[in-house]
Amino acid sequence: MLPKGYSPDNASGEGFFGTLKTELLYARDLRHSAVGQLTEVLRLYIGRNNETWTEISLCSLSPTNVTGLLGFQCNPRPSKCLHHHWLSCAGESAEQYPNIGSSPKEHIKVIKPDTPANEAERLHALRTLEILDTSHEERFDRVTRMAKRMFGVEISLVSLVDEERQWFKSKQGLDATETSREISFCGHAINQDGLFIVPNAIEDQRFVDNPLVTGGPNIRFYAGYPLKLRQGINVGTLCLIDSKPKHLEEEDKQLLNDLGAMIEQEIRSIQLATLDELTLISNRRGFLTLAEHAQKICQRKKIPMALILFDLNKFKPINDNFGHHEGDFALRQFAEAMRRAFRESDVIGRLGGDEFVAMLTGASEEQVSMVLDRFKNEVDAINKTINKPYTIAYSAGVAHFACDTEQSLEEMVAVADASMYESKNARVR
Repeated sequence: MLPKGYSPDNASGEGFFGTLKTELLYARDLRHSAVGQLTEVLRLYIGRNNETWTEISLCSLSPTNVTGLLGFQCNPRPSKCLHHHWLSCAGESAEQYPNIGSSPKEHIKVIKPDTPANEAERLHALRTLEILDTSHEERFDRVTRMAKRMFGVEISLVSLVDEERQWFKSKQGLDATETSREISFCGHAINQDGLFIVPNAIEDQRFVDNPLVTGGPNIRFYAGYPLKLRQGINVGTLCLIDSKPKHLEEEDKQLLNDLGAMIEQEIRSIQLATLDELTLISNRRGFLTLAEHAQKICQRKKIPMALILFDLNKFKPINDNFGHHEGDFALRQFAEAMRRAFRESDVIGRLGGDEFVAMLTGASEEQVSMVLDRFKNEVDAINKTINKPYTIAYSAGVAHFACDTEQSLEEMVAVADASMYESKNARVR
């Protein structure tokens, strides 16, 4: 509790408390609840004096009041990080407080979210959706409005976790459109399959010094439902935020799960427009979208690019002789070989029918040849293990382009397609 009757306006005394708010938060012995109370005091002081966090020098409390504020009941000892400021400004000596550390440098840093092991695949899936930086949509806003009202929270979001930011597809109660991923709660939430709940952020070591907690929107309560495209691919969250601590009962958790599933359903409907449902790699539209992004990277870094177009040989006889289910099986196996052989930075897709395509950035002719050899080995291994009365075979055409090519992506695909047919015809002869 704050000292009875205390406010920045009636505090007296001068010079003993010359420490920064950030140093206080790093105190070894400071209780999180006390940090929250002290933060509110500092915020009042700053608001009244129009100062910034890093400029503050609050010299108005007595040592007795501060130890009471920090929750020490008997034999109060100032925390380690107050050593320089408290003792030197209050006129106290280190001998009077023998348990004070000699250095204030042991800091609790903001704990950044872990990066998922499949981050490249996750980002690929997110960007294939073509949903980032789009306008708000009623189908998402309807759910965040429901969530905000049902749970009685100040903020409800559909947050998508990009490479370096979290971007809000739908938001209720918040003006910002994005924040850094490094300080995001949602960055933590996507690393698990179930609900990610923080009842009181000020009492959670991961978030006690997070700027979204120490400053606006002053997060205390957070609950996030990870939005799954498929198993292991979480692209963001439906989340609830409030400036007061909260506890969710089991019924509340089930309700959040249900609302999250509604958002997932809407996202998957978008996914169907860019994902090939059979092979689960990009369809033509999805490939062209991602390839356009990759082309811009090549232009910016001034590196070459290459397109490889694949066509399955004798695919029609597989369908005719063994049924379309076997043809579908062959297409899925071919896509799986592409996933294994190509680099994470490469863009792959199914153009339609039995045609597939890959775009390689910053790859020399020698590197392209190495990738093709690796892909051939993958296909050979599949043919040995599937034990089918047919063999998966293919022709490939390669086209190289400079970073400043004036050809469109469709034209580049056409050049690779012509090279592929040249290779196929040569094989027939």
